[in-house]
Formats: sequence, C-alpha cells, structure tokens
Amino acid sequence: MVIIDAYNVLNVEGVLPAHLAAPDLVQLVDLVRKSRYFLCRPVLVCDGHLSSALRPRHAAGAAGRATQVRLNEIRIIFSGPGEEADDVIERMLALHSGSASLLLVSSDRRLQRAARRAGGRYLESAEFLGDLAADAAAPRLASRPEFARRTPLSRGEIAHWMRLFGLGEPDFDHPPALTPAPSPESPKRPPKPTRAVPQTEIDPILRHLVQKSGLEIDLAELDMQRWVQGVEPFRPWSEDSSS
Repeated sequence: MVIIDAYNVLNVEGVLPAHLAAPDLVQLVDLVRKSRYFLCRPVLVCDGHLSSALRPRHAAGAAGRATQVRLNEIRIIFSGPGEEADDVIERMLALHSGSASLLLVSSDRRLQRAARRAGGRYLESAEFLGDLAADAAAPRLASRPEFARRTPLSRGEIAHWMRLFGLGEPDFDHPPALTPAPSPESPKRPPKPTRAVPQTEIDPILRHLVQKSGLEIDLAELDMQRWVQGVEPFRPWSEDSSS
C-alpha cells in the first residue's frame, strides 16, 4: 500500500515540468494512475471535506458528508471536521504495521517517524513527483482490450480475433487437428567408399586345366594379386639387412 499525503505533495514546487506544474487534486490523481505506483494500491489522504473539485464527479448527496471516495480507481480519504490528514495517516500506518509493501509519501518528519515505527518506508514528496513526471514522459504502448490480456479466450473472443485477422468463422464442433512437428532427422553419413579390386586376367592354360578337372573351383580365387594386396613383399636376407 502507498499512503500519499496529498496536500504535502501538491505544495512542492519546481519539480514537475512546465506542462504539469501546479497540479490540483484531480490532476494529481491522474498522474498517479499513469505511474508505477498505480499497481501498489495508492491512497490519497487530504485535509477537510470532500473537495469542491471532486463534487461534480460524484452524487450531490455525497458532498459535504463523504470522507472517502474513488476517482479513476484511486481511493481518496478526507479527514473531515476536527481532524487533520496527519492523524488519519498515522492511524493507517499503525493499522498496516509490519506490511513489507507499506510506503508513505510525505516530507513531514512526524509522519516519516510514524512510518518507521510501523516498519514501513517513506519517500520524500519531491522525489515522488519526479517519479510521476518520469512515468508521464515515458512512451506508452497502445493498450489492448481487457479480454485480449486473459487466457484462455472464450468462444466469442476467439471468433472476434479470427474475424479481425480475416480467418473466417471458427468451427468449435470440429476443431483443427494439431499436426505434430516433424522430429529433426539425424544427418545421414555418406556411404563408406569401397575399395575397388583390380581384375587380373587368369592364365588361359590354368583356366583350361581347372575346367578339364571338373572341380568346382571359383576361378576368381586363383587370382593371387587379390590375396597379396597390402602385404609387404618378402625381402631376401642379406648381410646388409642383418646389420
């Protein structure tokens, strides 16, 4: 939770750029809503009654009596008669004591001490305004519809997006079958080259003798060149080689 001492922040000068300078309460709410602090449940605490700047935005019956209102999704608390905003802030700090996310925005030393006692942190009003100015100047992406940020989408939402992208009308009774992606194939190794065996002509006389004998002999087995390939030739012994 972020508890903002609203009028303490509004009294700071010389921090905001010219086009944002001297904001009123409504403009401060708008800056907070567009800032990093919006998601931290900010609460603005003000002195007095419901601000006249806010009355046109709420029911006439609430004017002068309501001490708590919401503007642009941000809670604003008015201290009411006989009490100051500082008193309300001290009670809120005590109520949320021990919360790790508790942050006070104020330059008031009394409130800063109360924040420390509650185990929270505090931020000077000028530094807070600097953060608001930086966030207001940051480029913003185009906002998407709320349903586009939710998953899974409903049937109506699916049909909306399909029409938007020119995909026609969905057939929910026969959804398209999902085709599994093919598994990556392991690279094939190139075939191992075979060593060509030189063909040697068989001696015609030997061929004739084998055929005449009637023996079942594969003539290719008689190719001695085939058997001696890779064998180192025999070297006759000599005295030179023995030394």
